Amino acid sequence: TYGDGWRMPRRVELKKLYCKGKGTRNMYPVFKTSGWWVWAEPRDSSVAWVIGFLDGREYWNRRDSDGIPRVFAVRFGRQ
Repeated sequence: TYGDGWRMPRRVELKKLYCKGKGTRNMYPVFKTSGWWVWAEPRDSSVAWVIGFLDGREYWNRRDSDGIPRVFAVRFGRQ
């Protein structure tokens, strides 16, 4: 987790957002992004998972790559 309870979403959370044919990026329009790929949780210290909203696939990529993945931040709910 990160400061103030923010964290990277898990793969399973992002996969639930994939909905083929919805919006411009296969997700409901309330989730606005300009890219097709979104970072998920880290796989290890140098690699993180990526969910592709073009086709719903998941794969991993180097965290220091010059790629295009976007980030959605998730915050824990208040107790």
